[in-house]
Amino acid sequence: MGNAYFSFKQFTVFHDRCAMKTGTDGVLLGAWVEVNRSLTRVLDIGTGSGLIALMLAQRCDAMIDGIEPHRESCRQAKENAAASPWSNRITIIEEDLQTYTNHRKKTYELIVCNPPYFSRSLKPPEEARQMARHSDALPPSLLMLHASRLLSPEGTIALIFPFENKEIFHTAAAAEGLFEKRETLVRTLPPTKPFRVLAEYTFVPSPIIRDELCIYNESRDFSREYRELTKDFYLHF
Repeated sequence: MGNAYFSFKQFTVFHDRCAMKTGTDGVLLGAWVEVNRSLTRVLDIGTGSGLIALMLAQRCDAMIDGIEPHRESCRQAKENAAASPWSNRITIIEEDLQTYTNHRKKTYELIVCNPPYFSRSLKPPEEARQMARHSDALPPSLLMLHASRLLSPEGTIALIFPFENKEIFHTAAAAEGLFEKRETLVRTLPPTKPFRVLAEYTFVPSPIIRDELCIYNESRDFSREYRELTKDFYLHF
């Protein structure tokens, strides 16, 4: 059985009641996404334990909303936010994206999401885990449709998703008038195939900034690039 919590340099995430536990994907997105101190409103779609919302609260001064449809995950995310140094700037809402979009009037300058995946895999038996991990709960087309409605004209949507789903997400973004702005292919080791894509989309077309990130080096130690990216969060970096 895994630990009930995960400690970072400035906050702790309890995740024992969450549908999905704290993992590398969330840490990658929270550390990678471009932020600046002028941001005022950020939305974390499917916040889970609140990990990404907490990471962004550490990195900028914006007000951050996290929406989460799974009740116990939402409750634990609220507890994690309340125990953090940024409790006055993080609001956790128990709601799915479709419902939230229907009544939300304001827009966000930054929207982040570590979306569900494994649409072609055997579904795990637990309903909560299924909700968190399966893209039939929130397919890329639906995610981009609603996220684009919540995005300010010059805002950015930032995602992490499996490499094999890259074209699906790019197509879904294009259907909503979004252009890819930045893309990082994530590999485990230098010679291996990418397994994740970090991507930013915006309504404003611009040359795409492309690069790659290896989590480990040839010696199977954490790479210099990965350490540099996550050093403000991981205790051992």
